[in-house]
Amino acid sequence: MKKTLILIATAAALLIPTARAQTGALTASDTTNILGVVTDFLRTTETVTDWTYLAYASHAKGLKDSKGNDAEWGAGLAALYPLHTSVLDIRGGFRAQWFAGNTFVPSVNAQVGGTYKVFGVEKLKWCPAVWTGMAVAAGGTQQNGDVGVLYGGGVSLKYQFSEKLEAGLGYGWEQWSQLNVDRVEHFALVLHFKF
Repeated sequence: MKKTLILIATAAALLIPTARAQTGALTASDTTNILGVVTDFLRTTETVTDWTYLAYASHAKGLKDSKGNDAEWGAGLAALYPLHTSVLDIRGGFRAQWFAGNTFVPSVNAQVGGTYKVFGVEKLKWCPAVWTGMAVAAGGTQQNGDVGVLYGGGVSLKYQFSEKLEAGLGYGWEQWSQLNVDRVEHFALVLHFKF
């Protein structure tokens, strides 16, 4: 129940700026405040002990900002929390996506994946995943304020440094309903912490 409430609160916090985004772009301060509120809320929950964080560079060939300028390159951050891990690794969480041209797309995601040893090496793990989510274009794009869906897949290669830390690299691709591009590609640094 608490995990469901966390996801609902995260979604609500990310959708609050939609009305303002329709009248003008969110400022950097607005987006920082939104992510700060969500992070503070999640930090105060007693059950948050297992997080996966991703920092990634993104490429969306053909993406234009609201002025028609190229906005193909960007970056993003994601935080994912396990919802169920017995057979498949099922995670929920939130992301923030920036593209050149000030596009900011917050999203709430659900991911299903697996973890497999590479060549029987206990600490080296190959992790394929598929995911889906909802996203809001919140600034600097022709689709400002539009709520859309996304889906994608990818793989990461992680090394387990200790019982509490794994780190690695990942690649993923996505389709976004509100972006006029064939796909968005991500190249990620993956960190998995257990507290």
